[in-house]
Amino acid sequence: NLATILCAQSLVGAYITRRAQSMFNIPEKNPQRICIKMILILLTPFVPCLVILKVTRFRIEKEKILNEWRTSSDTSPTSVSNMVGLHEKQIRECQYTYGMLKLIEATLESLPQLILLLSYFAVSLIDPRVLPISADLDSPYKVAIFFLLNILFSFLTLMTSLINAIDKLKRNQLGIKQKIVISISYTFQIASRILPIFLIIFLTIKKDLHMDHAIISLSLPLVIHWLAQYYVFYVTAPSFKKDAFFDQILQTLINPFVVVPHRPVSDAK
Repeated sequence: NLATILCAQSLVGAYITRRAQSMFNIPEKNPQRICIKMILILLTPFVPCLVILKVTRFRIEKEKILNEWRTSSDTSPTSVSNMVGLHEKQIRECQYTYGMLKLIEATLESLPQLILLLSYFAVSLIDPRVLPISADLDSPYKVAIFFLLNILFSFLTLMTSLINAIDKLKRNQLGIKQKIVISISYTFQIASRILPIFLIIFLTIKKDLHMDHAIISLSLPLVIHWLAQYYVFYVTAPSFKKDAFFDQILQTLINPFVVVPHRPVSDAK
């Protein structure tokens, strides 16, 4: 559990340092730039909120420019168009960054934690002597109901985060019908892909499967999946080849459980 959190947050921190220049006013001098980037990494959990605040500010400034132009004829239409285009570009960059941050957290942190929680919960129900969820082994069902509701709420929160992230990457173009279809598709994708992982962890917790065999069974298919995914992106998506190597790796890593269509970094510019 801790490993998934550390890996996901490390990747989020690395992505923030790459995108910081396009979102925040970073000084050119090395000591100040490094200091601000370190502060952003320490504030990683709050960065998505900061990005949304930046989007809101850019939208307010854009509306202010348009309102001033409507009430005054001093500014030329070309100048207004350039300023509005600049703000729209900044909004696209922030939305793209927000979407990627939420995808990293959802696919590489929240989903693995949900799988672990399901595995521990299943073992505690089937064999409470091995892994009890309540001190009262004779009546654990009240606590079990609480855990089950918590798991369902976590899954709904995860799906909402995934759909919102995809919507941000597509510039808020998803309608209600598209979101419902994607939600159903992602539900079946997640169910089909976490079932083998769930069974391996379940058997490992019950000590029916050796730890070494479990690690190999979990890591080997995942690595093969990532390698195959990178190859598919590289062959079928011409825009994928134009992305930086870090962005290529990031796009590949966020596809272990659900299919996230490739959105080139150039779309955010």
